[in-house]
Amino acid sequence: MVDISIYAGNNEKKLTASTVGTVGMTLPGNRGTLVSGTTYKIGTVPTQSVVTSVVVVVTDAFDGITPTADVSVGSSLLVNNTDLAVAGATMTAASTYVTAAQDINFVPTFTTTTKGTVRVVIEYAELDTSIASFTA
Repeated sequence: MVDISIYAGNNEKKLTASTVGTVGMTLPGNRGTLVSGTTYKIGTVPTQSVVTSVVVVVTDAFDGITPTADVSVGSSLLVNNTDLAVAGATMTAASTYVTAAQDINFVPTFTTTTKGTVRVVIEYAELDTSIASFTA
């Protein structure tokens, strides 16, 4: 670890910290039936957070024609056209920094599906607002 307190203007050393969080939801859950093209809000990533991964777990495969889904945090698309026709997990290391709280959105796309269950898990690290600065 480098001691930056010896540099000009850095006589006040502060610690940094982060909190790891997980936001998850099972769809359709209490929502009934999923509707193709509809945006479902899963949760919210807090201000000053870094999304570290997205996991889409299909627990009951969808039976529609080409069932896929997108997952986004705010305007950042993190999962694009993940397959919902096969049970299993799809994980992406796609990441984004969130300066203000952003909604997590799930958008399924399919034709005439009658069944299917999916769980979406977003992992993020919430950054501490008191971060040491470096000036030369």
